[in-house]
Amino acid sequence: MSQPTTNPRLLEQRNGISFVQCLQMCLQQRDLVTEWQRLSGKKLVASSPLDRMIDEATGYDMAIMQEFADFVYEFVWQSFGLEEVKP
Repeated sequence: MSQPTTNPRLLEQRNGISFVQCLQMCLQQRDLVTEWQRLSGKKLVASSPLDRMIDEATGYDMAIMQEFADFVYEFVWQSFGLEEVKP
């Protein structure tokens, strides 16, 4: 039986911040989340307890979170810390 592998993204660090910390900060940015939901047509958080239970049972919630994480990785993380630092 093979051991589960850790996603290498989770181990990345830039300027003392991990990708997970960056993702958490992005989740707290209401405008970013709202625009991602508008553009993707998906919701990160279900609107009712029943919808949340269904999403959790079907794995939909994790699939949506993975899509958001992919978005953050490509459009936020890949450019994070690449600007020139001026003395």
